[in-house]
Amino acid sequence: MNRYSKYELILARHSTLTISVAWGIVSIVLYGMYGFNYTLEAEKYILQADYVLTHYSFEEARFLYYATTIVLICISKLLTGHVALAVLLLLVINWYAYLKLYKALLFYYNNAFTALGVVLALLLFVPYQSWTMYLYTESIFYSIIILLIAKLIRITTLSNVHILVLATYTILLILSRPLGILFIPGIGIYMLLKANAKQRIALGVLGVASIVGFYAVSQVIFTSTPDWQVQRSFLEENLICDVPTVASQAKLNLIQSSSQLEVLLYYITHNFAHFIGLAGRRLLLFGGLTRSYYSTLHNVALLVYILPLYIIIIIGVRHWWHKLPMPLVICFLVTIVLFAASVAVQCDDYHNRFYLSILPMLVILAGTVLHYTISKYYAGTIK
Repeated sequence: MNRYSKYELILARHSTLTISVAWGIVSIVLYGMYGFNYTLEAEKYILQADYVLTHYSFEEARFLYYATTIVLICISKLLTGHVALAVLLLLVINWYAYLKLYKALLFYYNNAFTALGVVLALLLFVPYQSWTMYLYTESIFYSIIILLIAKLIRITTLSNVHILVLATYTILLILSRPLGILFIPGIGIYMLLKANAKQRIALGVLGVASIVGFYAVSQVIFTSTPDWQVQRSFLEENLICDVPTVASQAKLNLIQSSSQLEVLLYYITHNFAHFIGLAGRRLLLFGGLTRSYYSTLHNVALLVYILPLYIIIIIGVRHWWHKLPMPLVICFLVTIVLFAASVAVQCDDYHNRFYLSILPMLVILAGTVLHYTISKYYAGTIK
């Protein structure tokens, strides 16, 4: 046994301790930097939790799609009278998610170094992990995404229990943030590709229900969420949500309809040049992460992180395309494309929160490339 396999064996045997120590150190550092934040956007969810505890319902239908965070705040207030417990519960869920991801990657790669490297690439990216310090919906949303990806990696033969678990995670994502609906197509395709004949019939029925649900949720998002109102996004030429630019003063051919998807499709098909121009600028912001209101150092740090990620994914496409299970690859690609498309037709988030939803997928693609590239030089050490 050489020194590499010896240390790898130690990491593999003590996976819970390994991840707990890494996660704990990062969390302590982040707490020192930010503390727990219960202000700004968190106040909206705290007030909504108070409303639920008083009226036993949500004040508006749109809050159903932030229910997981609101429910945790309700539990925290009922048990302690304060919201601090909600943040602690979110932290525990996040720790558990990373533990499950590490074990799933260890199962797939059969290499503790690669598994730990992928986890650390997420943990050490402060713009991603710092959301665990905020009583916002991002903390639970990102944790459930990690749990979902871990389950997708672990599944070899799809069982009915797996279908139930994946459906549950998808529902929880939708109840955590409205954009959770963007995971439905990718997860659906993943299950169809792994399903047997009988399962495909049941999944077909679920697929029809999902299409109806997708339309219903999109209507709520586009009509009740101010920064995602369909016409506002192209009339104000929003690049960043809630930040109008109105640079071109273009005269647009628009329609009025109760169906917001119809309004959107009409705008795209009848104002294509205007749409393409806006979409291109939004996607540059989405993929580049940098912002004019960030410091130069902040922007440079973001580029230092994401540019190598892109280079590795592009150069090593044959590795992740052929080595990862095809249902997983297609699920990743469909979800990434849908998140990019949603930004293209509407706007990007002020602090890249839409992009961070797909970051674990990008990191896993890059990690797969590095895993199989390095294996050529350390045969016998890495699978």
